[in-house]
Amino acid sequence: MKTTKRSLLASGLAVLVCIAMLAGTTFAWFTDSIVNKGNKIQSGSLSIDAYAYDLDKDGTGGFTIEGVNGGKPFTFEEEGQNLKEDSSPILNETLWEPGKSSAKLLKVQNNGTLAAKIKLDFTVIDGGLQDALWFDFVQVKDGQVTGQFTKRPMSELATIAQNLELPVLKDESLQFILVYGMNEEAGNEYQDKSFSADIILNATQYTEEEDGFGNNQYDKDATYNTIINGQVVDLKKDDETGIYINEADPTDTTKYIADEESLFAFAKMATASTTTYAASSEPETYVMAADVDLSGQAWESLVLPSGKKLVFDGNNHTISNLNSAVTSDNKINYAGAGFIGCTTGGEVTVKNVTFDGASVSVSDGGDNNQTYAGVIVGHNNDAKLTLQNISVKNSKVVCHWQTGGIVGYSSSDLVMTACRVEDSFVGGSKATAGTLFGLGIVNFSATDCVSRNVRLYTDNTNEFGNSIWDRKAVDNGQYQYGSIYEYANKGKIFTGVNNIVENVTIVNQET
Repeated sequence: MKTTKRSLLASGLAVLVCIAMLAGTTFAWFTDSIVNKGNKIQSGSLSIDAYAYDLDKDGTGGFTIEGVNGGKPFTFEEEGQNLKEDSSPILNETLWEPGKSSAKLLKVQNNGTLAAKIKLDFTVIDGGLQDALWFDFVQVKDGQVTGQFTKRPMSELATIAQNLELPVLKDESLQFILVYGMNEEAGNEYQDKSFSADIILNATQYTEEEDGFGNNQYDKDATYNTIINGQVVDLKKDDETGIYINEADPTDTTKYIADEESLFAFAKMATASTTTYAASSEPETYVMAADVDLSGQAWESLVLPSGKKLVFDGNNHTISNLNSAVTSDNKINYAGAGFIGCTTGGEVTVKNVTFDGASVSVSDGGDNNQTYAGVIVGHNNDAKLTLQNISVKNSKVVCHWQTGGIVGYSSSDLVMTACRVEDSFVGGSKATAGTLFGLGIVNFSATDCVSRNVRLYTDNTNEFGNSIWDRKAVDNGQYQYGSIYEYANKGKIFTGVNNIVENVTIVNQET
């Protein structure tokens, strides 16, 4: 037994010695390795520059456009205005007269590493001269004019530019000539008038580069910056209110309208009566960031709370197919129909907006019924109302009391600047109607306003044929207002400056 124990002890020691010896040895394996450093994803850059070149008889280029400059070649200066560095207007024409014309060479250079597409936007303010002007864009490729010159009315400038989208690939440039002039047949009514426009050149990605799967359409829906009053805004819809806000600037209290839902959100917010308006308080400001089509939707004319301070800036966008219909009964209810049906004091500004295809109406509630209709405001009850650069076209305003293409009735002095009513019907049986304004016990001033191709139904009578208000406007062929009522021997006047009234027809039926 002792021998066995000694053997086991010796064997255990031997195993421990072997383990100790193995601990000091290494094993050999087959191995290999690859090291790949410096992996990265580098974004490309989108960067454009723009230049404007004036005509220069001693310059370079030698462009010839049939129908321009009598078909003779013309040249541009060698050094252009860098529009990124120099923001002064590229157009600054004075002493313009019938038959005069000019041109600018515009160049867009892609200095980035990505292909881009560009778009021009024009913010237009017409001071009464627009209808006497013409323009065209003619593209230049490889130093030669391409395409055909077409003399286009200046009223189409913003629309044509908005629909023009052109690609500019990496390290390439795009050139086109803006030709513009004044019609030779422009008459004396265009003296001392003006036309102005802000130009915005926007760029975004273009479908040129391919991804790893060979697809070059991943950026086909790339959007442009939203620019409001010369500033880039980052719009986000507020889920609670439906209105848009500017995420890029938390201090921006302006509310933005970019679709149908946000326009109705504006209507709800503007008519809320929870705010008390102090004399020193700032107005609520709403700005359109896109056109809005209200086809198929009924618009409830806004009844603004007392003392409301409101600015509605269309930002040169269009509201199409507004449909505002008010039903009235045979009582004095002061019903108003329009984008804004009724104001009560306060301060209201509406500017830079076009209403196309509007239908505004108030039913005939009988002789005791006092109703008002206008595309912008039906009944302005003592508000300080400012109306600037408004266009109403292809519209119909029907009412049987005070009716205007823009404002039906106002009890406070009314001032309109650069407002237009064209290709529309205004009035109704028993109506006191004007192309711009229906009636008021006020002073009315219109400057640089246009009434063109308007069918006006105004008879100022009740069902017995008796005259209700004076007929000075109709009798004098004025047509821009229905009547300015002289109340309590307080004489009220109409002041018209640089207005145009063309092809206004008095009718006796609603057509």
